[in-house]
Amino acid sequence: MDRKRILKLAKLFGETLRGDGSNPSLIEKARKKEKDWGTAHGLLVITSYTDKDSALVRKNPTVLEENFATACCITQNLLLLFESSKISAKWSTGAAWKHPQFASTIGIKHPAHEKFVAFIFYGYSEWTEEVRNLSPLENHLINYAHSSSDF
Repeated sequence: MDRKRILKLAKLFGETLRGDGSNPSLIEKARKKEKDWGTAHGLLVITSYTDKDSALVRKNPTVLEENFATACCITQNLLLLFESSKISAKWSTGAAWKHPQFASTIGIKHPAHEKFVAFIFYGYSEWTEEVRNLSPLENHLINYAHSSSDF
């Protein structure tokens, strides 16, 4: 998303969290989240598109779930790619996608066929993680092929 759309999504998220404006704690949470989102260095919006009117979906409706799951897997792989490139990233499902203006804000042309998957916030971090000593994987796995215990 460009800066203009990031700011608009931040505003939509604030409006969604604020609700009718009667709860002071939600008003404060909305203000904080709108500020946090509005200052994001980078933001990707991931969606899953499946033509619900297609012959394939009519024949096999589970394609919708399969496509959504695929989009989730691709998103996770993207996060791993960012990590290996020293780019910090966070997967969020903040409620901005529930706002009536969400689809038009991010440019979804066919909202009936496109489902929100994730907001990915990304950028370079000044924080460096300390190297952790990890125990061998064998210490945490059970090899049932060589196990003598019964169910």
